[in-house]
Amino acid sequence: MTMPKVVLVNLKGKLQDWVSGKDIILELLRLLSVKGGVGKIFEYGGEGVKNLSVPERATITNMGAELGATTSISQVMK
Repeated sequence: MTMPKVVLVNLKGKLQDWVSGKDIILELLRLLSVKGGVGKIFEYGGEGVKNLSVPERATITNMGAELGATTSISQVMK
């Protein structure tokens, strides 16, 4: 069995008022396409994670399936 590649998406700063967590995953889809995540685990981390609400984090990780990702996780920032 082959271990999936882990891809760290390093989030920085804070989202603008008119930008949502969904826009983050949609940008990844634009860059990588629907097959860009096949065989990969997407880990969302960095200082920008602490500025995201729990529903925004859930939206981003749940939509990882649209990339074809094996799974998606979000780091917990304190």
